[in-house]
Amino acid sequence: MNSDPRIMEVLGLSLGVDQNRDAADTPTPPSSKPAASTKAEEKKDEKPEEKEEDLSQLSPAERKKREDQIAAKKCKEKGNELYKSKKFAEALAAYDEAIALDPTNMTYLNNKAAVYITDKKYDECIEECLKAVELGKANMAPFEDRAKAYTRAAKAYQKKGDFAKAIEMCQESLLENYDKPTERMMKNMELEKKKADAAAYLDDDKAEEAKQRGNDHFRNKEW
Repeated sequence: MNSDPRIMEVLGLSLGVDQNRDAADTPTPPSSKPAASTKAEEKKDEKPEEKEEDLSQLSPAERKKREDQIAAKKCKEKGNELYKSKKFAEALAAYDEAIALDPTNMTYLNNKAAVYITDKKYDECIEECLKAVELGKANMAPFEDRAKAYTRAAKAYQKKGDFAKAIEMCQESLLENYDKPTERMMKNMELEKKKADAAAYLDDDKAEEAKQRGNDHFRNKEW
């Protein structure tokens, strides 16, 4: 009886099933997997929104200080972008803004030093590095940051050809925070200093000058 189409039609009509309905008209139930995948892709494309810091519980003075620190950080980020674009004067101005807003943070002085050494202004770089170290010590900055400032000063002295001071800065950096690359750099500087010292002895003018000094000491019985 089940194989008789007439019987099946009667049963279908009694149950309210339309046997002539095309299967293609049946809506496909939504699949959870594609939906989940779509949501995941949407989340991936979305940039994480920075949550605004709640400053309502702070005192007016604390709130002002925190707002200035946040503004200083934005100035630093602006300076970093200008530095990458080799707009050195504008980058320095942005870092100066950051310093004015947050004068206890040595990072901004360190950033200025990075601009100066890139711009081959080595004396200015050294000055900013040493100021950064003093500021860092006064405000309990991380040892790594203080070491970084000393290392940058060492590189500036190296560029100037003053290997003795460069080595001294490396030693100061390692006292703040041991760093293998800095130690390796110091050893290379020591080799450079030896070569420079050896070359100086071969300089006829310097040799004559040393000879005259020796004669003067001899005449004055300064053995």
